Amino acid sequence: MGKNNLIIKGLIVVILILLAGSRAISLNNYIDRNFAFSDTIIRIKSYSENDTSEDNPNQSFGPKSWWNDNWSFSERITINHIKVIEDLTNFPVLVSVLSDDLIRARSDGYDFVFVNGTNETVYNHEIEFFNQSLGELIAWVNVTYLSSDEDTILYLYYGNSNCSNQENVIGTWDSDFIGVFHMDQANRSLIDSTNTEHAVDFEDPGPIYHQFGKVGYCVELGGFRGGGYFLMTNDEYMFNNDDATLEAWVNFDENKDSDDTIIYLGRSSLYWPPWPRITLRKLKHSENNGKVIIQCGESDSDNTIAFSDESGFNLIEKWIYTVGVVDYSGDELSLFIDGIKQISSASVLDYNLGLASYNFKSAIGYDGMGQPPDDWNYLDGKIDEIRISKIARSPAWIETSYNAMSHPSSFIIFGKGFFFTINYDGGGIVVKDPDQSIYANGTEVQLTAIPDSGWIFNHWSGNISGFENPTNITVDSNIIITAHFVDVAPPVINNVSASPSLIYQWDNVNISCSVTDNMEVDNVWVTVIFPDNTTSSVNINEGLYYNTTYNKAGIYEYYISSDDINGNSNVSPTYNFTVLHLNPSNQPPNLPISEHPTNNSGYESVYNEQLSVYARDNDGDNLTIFFYWANDTIITEINTTNGTFVSINLTDFINPIWLVHDTEYFWYVIISDYYDETIGPLWSFHTSNSWDINEDGTVDYLDISALSSSYGDVVIPGSIGSDINEDGSIDYLDASSLSSHYGENY
Repeated sequence: MGKNNLIIKGLIVVILILLAGSRAISLNNYIDRNFAFSDTIIRIKSYSENDTSEDNPNQSFGPKSWWNDNWSFSERITINHIKVIEDLTNFPVLVSVLSDDLIRARSDGYDFVFVNGTNETVYNHEIEFFNQSLGELIAWVNVTYLSSDEDTILYLYYGNSNCSNQENVIGTWDSDFIGVFHMDQANRSLIDSTNTEHAVDFEDPGPIYHQFGKVGYCVELGGFRGGGYFLMTNDEYMFNNDDATLEAWVNFDENKDSDDTIIYLGRSSLYWPPWPRITLRKLKHSENNGKVIIQCGESDSDNTIAFSDESGFNLIEKWIYTVGVVDYSGDELSLFIDGIKQISSASVLDYNLGLASYNFKSAIGYDGMGQPPDDWNYLDGKIDEIRISKIARSPAWIETSYNAMSHPSSFIIFGKGFFFTINYDGGGIVVKDPDQSIYANGTEVQLTAIPDSGWIFNHWSGNISGFENPTNITVDSNIIITAHFVDVAPPVINNVSASPSLIYQWDNVNISCSVTDNMEVDNVWVTVIFPDNTTSSVNINEGLYYNTTYNKAGIYEYYISSDDINGNSNVSPTYNFTVLHLNPSNQPPNLPISEHPTNNSGYESVYNEQLSVYARDNDGDNLTIFFYWANDTIITEINTTNGTFVSINLTDFINPIWLVHDTEYFWYVIISDYYDETIGPLWSFHTSNSWDINEDGTVDYLDISALSSSYGDVVIPGSIGSDINEDGSIDYLDASSLSSHYGENY
């Protein structure tokens, strides 16, 4: 087509638009609107296919060849490959734009056509919303191949007053989708883009329609029986040991006393067990802190559950993208929140929703569980973009879906410009000036990093580097920048308690706490100070509690200390609990006496040494004697009656089974009568020299005789006295050592 003909054609289209008037239309039962949805991509300047102005994007960004001469205008759409987690096929891309270019399209939107970057393939698409007077379009486009390595280019053609509707709604969604609900209806209908018809039950007054949603309009449900739900009585979702994916955008109003059901597939509890079901829902606040779960199984006892990482208190009053995946073939039940796979997962038990063939329910916003109280398990909040698939969608598909829907303006560029992506490492934000989603070539942008409380800005990486803040960058390509923040705040220690705080001897006290951190808690300890001022510190990383028995009566003090992975540390205030005496009139045991070896004894055997004490209690109580080394390492304990000598053979409790020559040992005992204990003094003894083989205090012919009798033997090193140098051989080295000390007395 010649250039002059294109100009004439463009003028004819403009005249037709002016004659028709710029009226807003609504598709899929939309009402007219005179303002735009949030987070659409806004383009200010308009261009036509035959516009030859120097900055016309079609000069450098437009199609190299025109797809069809019957269409007058085109717009370039660039999909940001950074937001595509891996290569995907037949992926439904959200195109949410606000552009004055689009007021030139037909008011019914029939002329919109999406074509690949080479103008060879027409993509199937569905229009969720179009307002011609504003140039606002919300559409879903099935991009047959979406690359994660390079940006995907496609073109939107429009401006044909004579064409039929170019939509292919069913073809927009791959054959594994068996339910796609945009929740944009203006009345009680439940529109499924996969063309499945649904018989729907309602309770008056029902949902509130046409609320502003995550994508276009949504439905708001009231959280009680008459507050709205959608109950489908057909059985197209009757999975039997199949893979499945349930997904929805939800904005919970609050944490409440019953579950918030998002999607429920299974049997009503009005009927006999079993109750096979797959359900995606948020638990009531008193159960697992109101977490979101995906649950699959055939009964209350025969099922598995995957939980969200965060409690429900962090998942209310904001839009979150919830996805539950039943990967039966891979034996994994998993939950995704905002595109991120949660830590909790479970195996998938055999299940058959066909067991519920009588009174099978597919429900949105309600669990189909019979006739409960008015607020039982009904969703309280807004719900949008519900999808059900008969396969287990991959983590990459789910995360890419979140990226596409959460911030469309960072997922695609509509028209000419460059992406500007800011990633965050740590806590903080970056303010851009000017603040736009896309930028023209040559635009200078100032970046200011603002750390959150407890963080400091550290450096930039990506298209810029260094520590300067604020800093400037000139846009000449797609920009990817990471702002790095460093955690300088210590862990926060809360909810420290001892339960019970008043006990009797030998009862248990449970010390617990909660610890949070900007990044990650590394260690948590509880330190207990006993009534005698001795201390005990225990790591409580697992579970954040310490439950043990206390036998000493008196007031105990305790505190919590913690550090994080960045080395920041914190210590709680000191608290206390009290241990009452079981027998206040009890007298503690007497101090131990008659110790053996005698304190400070200087020449004890290394092979057959015994420790012994005399233990007595004035009340006549039975006693327990605890033998300790000076470093508080227990040797053993012996139960005995009152007024007895108690002995132990050290060779029964040490390894190797002999002591070390020429070494000083320190030891003590604790005597307990169950109610009280007495700590004895610290005693010591010194062992014999190695060259005094018979340990009689004199190095003489007897030692030579002992050495001679075993000369040439190979033994366990140090196990006999003749192995003076403890090398395992009785040889000339031992004889030499003995000779050098011959005649000495000890």
